[in-house]
Amino acid sequence: MHNKRSPLPKIAGELIEIIKPIDSTQLEADRTLTVKKPPFVIVAESQTSGYGRFGEKWLSPRGGIYFTWVTHYTSNPSPALVIALCVAKTIEPHSQGRVKIKWPNDVLLNGKKVSGSIVEVIKEHLLVGVGINTFKSPEPNMFAGMELDAEQKWKVFFDFFKNLNIIWPKYIESGFSSVLPYYNKFALPFGTVITTFIKGKPYTGEIVRISDRGSLFLRTSDGIIELFSGSITTQQEN
Repeated sequence: MHNKRSPLPKIAGELIEIIKPIDSTQLEADRTLTVKKPPFVIVAESQTSGYGRFGEKWLSPRGGIYFTWVTHYTSNPSPALVIALCVAKTIEPHSQGRVKIKWPNDVLLNGKKVSGSIVEVIKEHLLVGVGINTFKSPEPNMFAGMELDAEQKWKVFFDFFKNLNIIWPKYIESGFSSVLPYYNKFALPFGTVITTFIKGKPYTGEIVRISDRGSLFLRTSDGIIELFSGSITTQQEN
């Protein structure tokens, strides 16, 4: 699958490759935790039931990258934003176009989602699931595809862990504030108009800033509100 001369950094742990289609790398990682201690990485060629935040289905045809990294739990805020930063930093050199992060953790390529991630706490461990459309877009009207060949795809996979090996320890030691300047380089520009829902009520406003904890401040007609979780939609997507 990969160049044996380019081993994963120690932070990744053992690499477990699954060739046949599986339901989800997150579910497989949960099952693997019964027999193996972290860190380790489950990587699959395809998934039949891949999912993201809020249980949203993630289409996972062959040619994309789908993996779950299992590591030790941290109480530091906003680990999902850190993972999105690692993805954005990784795919930018391999992408033809503009790479941005739509808070909190969707990675966009030319305005369309190209990668999603999910961080779950299971059995006192973090299960970090990542999907990247490294080949074709599963739904061109909604998602972007990077159009990479197999060799380039696995280069992206290994580059992700190289970036993680630099960014994650900094985050663990000093919190999200230590990587916020790097996140802001990829974040949607301040002043971008977005819409979100809070308890079913829509709020539209301009992004003011992202805090040291990873929350997003939004200027609306009702004043400035702080979002700790949820989804946002840009005017381009409406």
